[in-house]
This record gives sequence, C-alpha cells and structure tokens, in this order.
Amino acid sequence: MTISGEKLGAKLYNLRRAGRISLPKAAALYAQGSRHMHNTSWKEDEAFDKGQTVDYQDFEYQEPEDDGEATYSHAHGWGIENQLPEEQAYTAVVTDAEVMGASYENWNALRDQLQVYMASTAMSLTNAGLALEQIANDYAATDAAAAAELREQSKGLDERPEIPEVKHPYSPHDTITVHYDTPDVETPWGDVGLPDGDTEVLKDEPTNPLKGE
Repeated sequence: MTISGEKLGAKLYNLRRAGRISLPKAAALYAQGSRHMHNTSWKEDEAFDKGQTVDYQDFEYQEPEDDGEATYSHAHGWGIENQLPEEQAYTAVVTDAEVMGASYENWNALRDQLQVYMASTAMSLTNAGLALEQIANDYAATDAAAAAELREQSKGLDERPEIPEVKHPYSPHDTITVHYDTPDVETPWGDVGLPDGDTEVLKDEPTNPLKGE
C-alpha cells in the first residue's frame, strides 16, 4: 500500500530524526571510545618496559678493549652491548625499550583491534545517518504535502550532534604542554633550587561527548 501526503511526511520525519540525531549520537560514543582506547598507548613503552636479568651464558665474550674492560654482546640479537668488567659479567640487566613484559604484545594487539572496531563503527554510523537524512529529503522532494508535514514536524528537531574525531592506532596523541615549578630542596647547607620545566601531557577527554563531561 502506497502512502503519501501527511502520513508520508510523518514517516520521513522518523527517518530524518534517526539520521540526524539517533545514529550520530551512537557514532559520537564509539568515536570517543576510540579516543579513550588510543590514549592507553600514551608512553606505553615506559609502562611495559622492565629490566630483565639475563644470564651470563646468553652473552658472547669478546677480548678486552684498551681500557681493560671486556665487551659482552647479547646472543639474542637485541642490538645492545654491556661494557662490564669480567668479574661482574655473570649477570647483566637489559633495559632496552624493546624488552617488554610478556603481556605487552597481547595487550597491544587487543587494544589496537578494539580501537579499530570503535573507529570504523563510528564512521559507519555517521555515514548511515547521512544516508537516512538524504533519503528523507529525496522522498519529500516528490510530494509537496509530505514535504510540508516534514518541515512542520522538524521545527523542534535538534541539530546534528558533534562527533569527535576518531583515533586509529598510531594516530598522533592530542597533548598539551604543562609548565611545572620545582620546589627548593632543603639541605644542611641551605636550600637548593632545582630547575623548573615543561612536560607534555594528554589533553583531558570527556567521559560522555554528548554531555561534554
């Protein structure tokens, strides 16, 4: 059964409302989720990097250099060298950033995959919303009475909510520079002033982008 006129206009309003409000709201939540997930990668190498005691047998002995110290190159090809006196070379501590905790690789893959899903879902919902609103407009263009009803019902309809920019793995982080003052340190010889400085920190992200909080 074909509908037209005011009934069609009411149906088209539902399409417009879904395309302009409902789907963009859902897209905003997924987009914000991709940003929150992305922020967990901020300085993650520092969080997962841990010193690892490596047995002396993992190192290959080389003849001492001119300074009298032997070089022990790690056999696993991590690209590091430890300059240690021979009598102290039974163990060595590896602190290279590539030496991460055992959970790093699994966590990194899981986080990146979830972030990609959130970002792609946000973009799909955004595009679907635009398509629904365009469909409503196209149908209204073919029926004057439906178009009039659509305009009437749309008078109180809110504007499309702002959708945060999605973040993909390896996207740049949004940071700000914060200046900090270092207090003087009391010593038996008097107060010692330490230099102030600047540091980069992540920008605050809203918990709910629809409420701005």
